[in-house]
Amino acid sequence: MPGAPSMAHRHPGFVLGYVLEGEMKFAINGASPALVKTGGTFFEPRGALHTTGASASPDAPVRFLAFIVAPKGSPVVLPA
Repeated sequence: MPGAPSMAHRHPGFVLGYVLEGEMKFAINGASPALVKTGGTFFEPRGALHTTGASASPDAPVRFLAFIVAPKGSPVVLPA
């Protein structure tokens, strides 16, 4: 749903993301959210707390591609 935020979470490995369409609010470890526009990238170090992730607009979706590099067999998402 456009504008709906993700819940705070962690990943067992690092994350490299690329925004395919739209604009995304993104922050880790409680930092102020950054605006990542179409064609922009974002990075989460292993174990960082992903605290903000949502479309920058309540009326427009954001599409992104995320590569999660983690140990084989690990869960993709860990609780905050």
